[in-house]
Amino acid sequence: MPSSRVRPLAVLSLVTALALSACSGPAAPSKKVTGAGAGATRAGGAESPAASGGGRSSVTFRGTSALSTGMLRDTAERMRRRATAQGLTGVRIETRSDSVVVTGPAAETDRMQALGSTGLLHFRPVLAMEGPGGPQPTDTPRPRQGRAATEGLRADPTASPSAGVVPGTDASGALNAALQRRFTALDCSRPGQRPDGTDGGAPRDPVVACAAAGATTARGTKYALAPAALDGADVDAAKAVRDTQTGSWQVRLSFTVKGAAKLADLTGRLALNQAPRNEFAVILDGAVLTAPSVGQRLTGGEAVISGSFDRRSAAQLAALVSSGALPAPLSVAEVTTVPAA
Repeated sequence: MPSSRVRPLAVLSLVTALALSACSGPAAPSKKVTGAGAGATRAGGAESPAASGGGRSSVTFRGTSALSTGMLRDTAERMRRRATAQGLTGVRIETRSDSVVVTGPAAETDRMQALGSTGLLHFRPVLAMEGPGGPQPTDTPRPRQGRAATEGLRADPTASPSAGVVPGTDASGALNAALQRRFTALDCSRPGQRPDGTDGGAPRDPVVACAAAGATTARGTKYALAPAALDGADVDAAKAVRDTQTGSWQVRLSFTVKGAAKLADLTGRLALNQAPRNEFAVILDGAVLTAPSVGQRLTGGEAVISGSFDRRSAAQLAALVSSGALPAPLSVAEVTTVPAA
């Protein structure tokens, strides 16, 4: 099973945009052949002849509840920002009476659907995990011998470890009965059981979750997770960059002042534990993108997401994080396609 490890400027690893498109909405879209709409604002630059030669697709998004005219406009604008940041060319985004419609090259249909991901981002400590081959052996915290959380790093005076019983656990540190039942019952190989699309509960509550498609953890892996320690509001900026030494693409995160203190507190506490309690899950719209391990306390206020990125997938993740959550959850109502002539 692939693994990732937290380093001072390499906090987590994840792979392609598949992890993002998998969270676009809970319902499978219908498909039909029809004409594309017109009269919209174009995002991402001019359409290329090569793209238009491959056919056109139109993706219609509707809110999971009724959206006001203002919310529709705000949603469309944020989706345009995402498209521009990703370099998604030849795409038009418009609002209609009760929907947002994205039209562009048929080859970009998956990326157009990913524009509608809500973007609920949370960082949650791992309480237990189980892959397709069975549970990871250690599911209760045990201090590492001879290792300090602040080893090799300056202390952060603004952060202090939390005390008391972690929600979702009992006094011994094991999962409590209620969370254990939910964790045992969850079958991530069955789409109907997956809690993707929401975070499975309020940020202050423990949750169960599945690995996203394309994540660094194996398909079918499930997690029991503690309350959120950070969320998207704690990230100040996200940018796709290229590592000057390896040439690989990465996403560089800069945290707010409060976010940096929270990150230092979280990593300082987790670094004392054995696996999997030394890991935190990065959740986007209820699905775990990655669950990196922590070896030391991180106090720099910056982190780099590295993994099997190309320029496009790195830009997609950076745009999703930096543009923030959409005003309301969307689902894909329809996908229409016009084949190339």
